[in-house]
Amino acid sequence: MQLTIAIIDDDDEDVLILKQALAELIVSARALAWYDPVEAINSLTATHCTSIPSHIFVDFNMPVLNGKECVRALRSDIRYNDSVITVVSSTLTAQDTHEFEALGANYVF
Repeated sequence: MQLTIAIIDDDDEDVLILKQALAELIVSARALAWYDPVEAINSLTATHCTSIPSHIFVDFNMPVLNGKECVRALRSDIRYNDSVITVVSSTLTAQDTHEFEALGANYVF
């Protein structure tokens, strides 16, 4: 079974760097990327979505729908109970980290 990893980040350079790192570490992984968080959540939580990523990387600071809202939406869908959610950001406070953990993020960087 192929490992599927999702990336939700509005910065195309950050997405490219993460995809390159994943390709080097996990050659057989399939990376799905969304630059629009609303589109990502709509796609991932659609009833027809059958390819549930085992790992989801979420940026914190995004327009319209921020990282906390993305994590909340994913964790409200039972299909994502076993998905590992990692939040990445260059601007996180200790309070943000606690809030992400309370929402169900597994890792916060």
